[in-house]
Amino acid sequence: PMGRPDWGRCTVKRSGDVTTLYLHVFAWPEDRRLVLTGLGNELRGVRLLGAPEAKLAVDRRDATLVVTLPARMPDPICSVVALDVEGAPIVYLPPEIKTPSDVGIFVTRLPVVLESPQGLRARYTLDGTEPGPDATPYTEPFTIDATTTVRARSFHDGRPVSGVTERTFRRVEAQPGVLLEMPRPGLVRERYAGTFDRLPDLDALAPVATDVIADVRLGRVGEAERIALRFRGYLKIRPGVYRFRLTSDDGSRLRIGGDEIIDNDGLHGPQAREGVVALGHGHHPIVVEWFNKTGGAVLKLEMARAGETLRPISWGHFLRD
Repeated sequence: PMGRPDWGRCTVKRSGDVTTLYLHVFAWPEDRRLVLTGLGNELRGVRLLGAPEAKLAVDRRDATLVVTLPARMPDPICSVVALDVEGAPIVYLPPEIKTPSDVGIFVTRLPVVLESPQGLRARYTLDGTEPGPDATPYTEPFTIDATTTVRARSFHDGRPVSGVTERTFRRVEAQPGVLLEMPRPGLVRERYAGTFDRLPDLDALAPVATDVIADVRLGRVGEAERIALRFRGYLKIRPGVYRFRLTSDDGSRLRIGGDEIIDNDGLHGPQAREGVVALGHGHHPIVVEWFNKTGGAVLKLEMARAGETLRPISWGHFLRD
């Protein structure tokens, strides 16, 4: 009923007119203050399972409840605090802060929407301060045009009844592209031999083979061991904010225009990492590096405009000069 609080998880058991909230505390607070936000029920009692002699102080202000815990956890992995409250659990959740792209960066302007639980009203601030009763009431989507931290809270009958949710959105400059006079389709793929635990400095090595390939893929080359590959070329896309996902076994790296977008280096099984970047007009230099020491071999690069579904980058997006 409380979502996913930082300190752990919450489960619930109903018995007649009383509900017990079991607070499974994995991260014991250093200041001994276990904070629950948005609890609307009247409290009947609190106890620490596994330590019935422990005295727990409780402080309540509006819908925020603070339980003062003992210095030590009764259980080293997960201790449980039981709260007995009247009636079915009432938990006031904070508003959700949403944007069309949901990646945290934008280039010019960004519309923002606040979604509140039914029956609650959201108030918000854009200057980093905590939203109180005098904060701006949310009535319709608003637009930001600079780096901004949006903070929002749910209110009921003029009282704050939830915790504060916040998101920071950064305005960035789109990475400029270059203009290729006579581009040709495909990428240059270079192959290097060696036993690597991490991606080597490929500029310091001589490739053992070079060919041209339509997109980022291993093909039969991926059956080999103790190799590294580098794909080089240009990316042709519409201007905008893009999300990339690089999946590999073993390590890999994605650079666009000289900037490292994704670092997925090291020895590991199939593992995905993501990155976002704003790209302007023109063709964008792209470099994908990958290595395999032994065992399985995987390499996949996916892309999507912010807010859309990731898909493998198809033939036609890659060019070479």
